[in-house]
Amino acid sequence: MAIGGLDPSGGAGLAADCRVIRQLGFHPAPVASALTAQGEAGVAWWEPVAAEALIAQVRSVLSTGPVAAVKIGMVGDRALVEPILRAIAGLEALPIVFDPVLEASSGQPLLRGAPAELLPLMRRATVVTPNLPELGLIAGLPVEDLPSMRAAARSLTAKGLRAVLAKGGHLQGPPVDLL
Repeated sequence: MAIGGLDPSGGAGLAADCRVIRQLGFHPAPVASALTAQGEAGVAWWEPVAAEALIAQVRSVLSTGPVAAVKIGMVGDRALVEPILRAIAGLEALPIVFDPVLEASSGQPLLRGAPAELLPLMRRATVVTPNLPELGLIAGLPVEDLPSMRAAARSLTAKGLRAVLAKGGHLQGPPVDLL
């Protein structure tokens, strides 16, 4: 099950998650947390879904058969954190990957609320996979190099996150990921 934003261009969000899930040999079950209008020029518009809509989608997925894992991307609004936590209650034994989407590649914010308000959801995840800008925003620390990347990731595990896989694609020089 993939929970995230619906990108009608197919380049990101649920469309990208579904492609990867299929490539891994599984059947994707997408759940939209937000609707977007975006393309190569960036995000023109976006809106989080209502909590009831998100919960109804998750219930539909869970009623169709077993779920092997949960991937969470764009949440969109701090008001969806608790509904997502309720919706995935009982799935704690499954791998839960949370890739906290905070802004579009073009720089437009994609979260209504403070990044720290995602911490309850991050604590439920098996692994959280922020890129460097997201890592810095969530940790509240500047992240520019491998030492600051390590410090920010450690600050998050000190706040109760099980594991942080910091993606180093924004580093100067060769990208280095840090677990």
